[in-house]
Amino acid sequence: MDLHNTHQDDWALFCEEVSDVKPIEQDIIHVPNTKKNENGARLRAALNQINELEENQLTTGFVEAVDPYDIIAYKKEGVQDGVFKSLRQGKYRVESTLNISKLSVEAARLEVFKFITQSHENNIRCVLLVHGLGLKNKPHPARLKSYINAWLPNIDLVLACHSATTQLGSYGATIVLLKKSAEKKRETRERIQKRLG
Repeated sequence: MDLHNTHQDDWALFCEEVSDVKPIEQDIIHVPNTKKNENGARLRAALNQINELEENQLTTGFVEAVDPYDIIAYKKEGVQDGVFKSLRQGKYRVESTLNISKLSVEAARLEVFKFITQSHENNIRCVLLVHGLGLKNKPHPARLKSYINAWLPNIDLVLACHSATTQLGSYGATIVLLKKSAEKKRETRERIQKRLG
């Protein structure tokens, strides 16, 4: 028996039987490449963090130590005395608060910079930073307070700051007045023009 011929006959018979069969059309389903999307999101987050770190010039090196009960006070040149007095007396409404009292200096540095930047972007003018007195910090008390005292004058968006009123945390917190955002400046101009017009 010739196996080769038998196989050829079987193949020919099979081909004849299926000659009128059409292949089934396949539905094409586009599956999003979630891994690619996740990688893209991770990359964007990493780039944002790098940009923030490059913009964030706040030091974690040596700063002049302040006493836990020292008053923090700073105002940029051009800030009116009346504005600074109102800030000192707590006459501005605090719109947002950040508590950094339990953070390391490095974590506080990142959070403070991000908080001030985002507050400005969100048209927030007056914020409160709660840093605590740091009485138990060894060997240097008021560690975070000392850094806040050094950092705030170096943030371009900060117009003025002062130790908070008793109701807002006294020596353990600092109230901060931020520059107007471009949107707030535009609103002020429009309000003045309406009054004059």
